[in-house]
Amino acid sequence: NEGFKNSLLEIPAKSGSLAHDIKDVPHGRVDYIHYYSNSLKGVNNAIVYLPPKYDTDKDKKYPVFYLLSGTTDTEEVYYKVGRVNYILDNLIAEGQAQEMIVVLPYGNPTKLLPPAPAPAGGFGGFGGGMGMMRDVVGDDITGDLMSYVEGHYRTINDRDHRGIGGFSRGGNQGLGIGLRNLDKFSYLCSYSSFTATEIPGVYDNAADTNQKIHLFWLGVGTDDFLFGNARDYMEHLDTHGIRSVKEFTHDKFGHTWMNAKYFLDKSLRLLPRRIRGSHEERQARLGTHRSGTAVHRRHHGTPLPPSGHLARLCRRQGHLPHQRPRSHERAARERTPLRPRVPHEGRRRRVERDADRPRG
Repeated sequence: NEGFKNSLLEIPAKSGSLAHDIKDVPHGRVDYIHYYSNSLKGVNNAIVYLPPKYDTDKDKKYPVFYLLSGTTDTEEVYYKVGRVNYILDNLIAEGQAQEMIVVLPYGNPTKLLPPAPAPAGGFGGFGGGMGMMRDVVGDDITGDLMSYVEGHYRTINDRDHRGIGGFSRGGNQGLGIGLRNLDKFSYLCSYSSFTATEIPGVYDNAADTNQKIHLFWLGVGTDDFLFGNARDYMEHLDTHGIRSVKEFTHDKFGHTWMNAKYFLDKSLRLLPRRIRGSHEERQARLGTHRSGTAVHRRHHGTPLPPSGHLARLCRRQGHLPHQRPRSHERAARERTPLRPRVPHEGRRRRVERDADRPRG
């Protein structure tokens, strides 16, 4: 981690196990790779996870998932902190995920390139400010890293078996790269993030976009500082008829690796499993929100909608205060003007008596 030096404390589960625990199951291999990037005019780094049977089943080829970390992270963080290798080892051993190769790119081109003006577009400061980095990283991944990986590993080289996603800035980059290259990627995942809302031929052509994307997975915590941006992006997709799977949490302390690992565990189960059939059949398998948006059902069996109506929904269903997402409680307080506190009448009389009492 290049710019965020807080310590990390691993706390075991009170009972059972966590998705990223190191278990007695077959483990995959992790390779550190170095490749020349024409787009960066220099050598770049990445990490490659190979599933447990990669070295024994020499004829098998695998789908690939490109996974980017956040703003201050290097290519190592989703391995050393996010534990993607152990999460996938456990899921494969349990039969909950397909065998796949995971590539962890280095996603911070500002360490390699001089600063450049960011192009217009994006959702708020985050989406627009990442414009330069998103284009440079996209050129590096699609033009240089992909060709290296496909030339050195047994990969299935088509869009139906290739996905991209990430956490925080990596989610912004992953969605941007994926949506601009739907001829190369059909699985898109965003963990605690969002991306630009002006991408030609994507949002204004929902039928074609929905046909090309096998899985559009979005997760965010309701107490994440990027929750508002992520929710607005989800609503943007809904408004334009772009189908997506949405996951919300309210108990993992916001923009944290607890959420990032949880989202990774949930989404890896769906990669690269294309859900075939009609739109109605896909919705029935994933769970359906009343607007037609596919979601995972959590918290009292009710899907959480990605809109400003969430707080009113919680109140209408009689949720206890500690069960409401904290961000919406805060928003409700901000919308309601505070009334000046008036002391209780009995307390006011006591205060007045105390003031009249001689001192000394």
